[in-house]
Amino acid sequence: MKITRIQTDSMLGIKSVDVKITTAATLFCGANGSGKSSIQECVRMAITQDHVRQITLKKDALALVHEGFKAGGAVVTIDDDADKSFAFNMPDFKFVGPEITEPMRVALHGQRFASMKPDERRTFLFGLTKLKPTAEGVKARMMHKKWACDESKVDAVLPLLRTGFPSVCDHAKSKATEAKGAWRILTGETYGAVKAQTWEAPVPEAVDGDTAALLSKVSALDKNIAMQNEALGARKAQQRAANENAARRESLAAAAAKVPSLVDQITRANADLAEYEPKVVALRVRAAGKARVGLVHDMAIYINAIYENSTEDEDEAFELMKRYQSEHGPLADAAKVDTEAQTALPEHEKGLLVIQSRIKNLNRDLDAAKQAKGQFDALAPDVAAVDASAEITAIEGMIATAKADRVKTENLRLDIEAANRTRAASAQKTADAMKSHADVLAWSQVAAALAPDGIPAEMLKDALAPVNEALAQSATDTDWMPVKIGDDMAITAAGRPYQMLSESEQWRTDAMIAQAVSEISGLKILMLDRVDVLDLPGRGQLLGWVDALADIGVIDTALLFATLKALPAGLPDTITPHWVEGGEIVEWEKSKAYAATLAANIEHRAAA
Repeated sequence: MKITRIQTDSMLGIKSVDVKITTAATLFCGANGSGKSSIQECVRMAITQDHVRQITLKKDALALVHEGFKAGGAVVTIDDDADKSFAFNMPDFKFVGPEITEPMRVALHGQRFASMKPDERRTFLFGLTKLKPTAEGVKARMMHKKWACDESKVDAVLPLLRTGFPSVCDHAKSKATEAKGAWRILTGETYGAVKAQTWEAPVPEAVDGDTAALLSKVSALDKNIAMQNEALGARKAQQRAANENAARRESLAAAAAKVPSLVDQITRANADLAEYEPKVVALRVRAAGKARVGLVHDMAIYINAIYENSTEDEDEAFELMKRYQSEHGPLADAAKVDTEAQTALPEHEKGLLVIQSRIKNLNRDLDAAKQAKGQFDALAPDVAAVDASAEITAIEGMIATAKADRVKTENLRLDIEAANRTRAASAQKTADAMKSHADVLAWSQVAAALAPDGIPAEMLKDALAPVNEALAQSATDTDWMPVKIGDDMAITAAGRPYQMLSESEQWRTDAMIAQAVSEISGLKILMLDRVDVLDLPGRGQLLGWVDALADIGVIDTALLFATLKALPAGLPDTITPHWVEGGEIVEWEKSKAYAATLAANIEHRAAA
């Protein structure tokens, strides 16, 4: 990345600067407040879009514009190609240019790396060295015997690697915490790694007995109880049938005994009907006033005529008429209504109905009695009833004994099975607790492997190697204290922590880190402000180092900024100095500093 031109107007302490960069290194020097740092900040702001002077909001951007002006800006041209230029305008806060990378920010501002947090430094170095933690590579390390992680756990977290090692490590820790919680729920105790290793659930004592044999006994008892119940039922049914048969015979015997009486009653009722019915019929005829129709009535009329007109056979005719009248009533004259017959007829009709109904009922009762007699005759002869209550009681006693034995046997079997289930549950709880403990260990191991001092540290060694090699080479080239970045991301110089270094030592440390980043990233650019923090020997070492880097092509552009009293002379051909005064680049011979120096020299010679 070769800067070929820097242009900035009306920014910070700069009025107008337009410098073409013709050598690998450029030194901007001048007195305090001349605008040197403003040039550095404009270059850095254009390329990296970093905020300077704590101005972060667009509404405050006007404060970055040079006093007395309403707008300002800067353009940094790369490789003499306008399309590669970085630029910005203020107070619009608009930036244009190629893609920005984090190595650019460190190469142009050496203190940036030291200001990062350890995790940020790791992430930066992984990106710088292009050592991307792939899932396959990380899994191989986690499965190595050094870490020996559970493969199922490894496969579970690998998809999360894209979020970074810290988040995956935190996830594994949370899973370990969950496993501890599961162990605590199972056991009801506080988790402890040592305790969990040997913890076992209490196991109740076993109940003696063979469940298969007991089950067989229960089955046999069930069969015996069923058989006894069947026998009891048969015996009870037999006695019940005998009792019912005896009761039925008694009932049928009583019904059958009515047959002779009913036959006699029916005979007498039929005789009554035979006697009574002709009288009713005769009454009907007399009451109706109609001649009786029929042979018997015609013969009665004929005999009555003989009886009335002849003296012969009077006795015989009289007897025949007497019999007729007894059966049919008086011989009525044709078409003559008998009022007496009409009056008597209703009562005789009722009497007839009573006789007929009684005959019907008696016949019905006779049929029932005959049927009962038939059933009675069909029944087996009655035998003396046998009292089976003792036998039934004995069978019921055997059933009760068998049932009690069954209950006892079944309860013992159930007790054995319950004890076995409880023992199995205890064994399962022990196994589940051990599994939860194993999960705690497995997830803890995954978390340890992915912790900053685990696999990330191993990989970081690979990332650190080229950086520390470059830093060691810089220490050799400059004769400065050797700088190193440790596995824990701590920065040291000659073994001393960064925060314990002096200002100039920290500056040299930052400069070497910025140069290493520039070289490894391939940017080949370096910008160092406040070079004047170094003493004269230190400045000489710096300039010689920059000259050597430029000479071997390690850097394309180095921008140095220093507060000096005069423009240095005798610089290497790779370094071009510029004098900054009043916010502009001026020729040294035309500067106020040059005039003051020249006047002082004249005065010194005159005094001599």
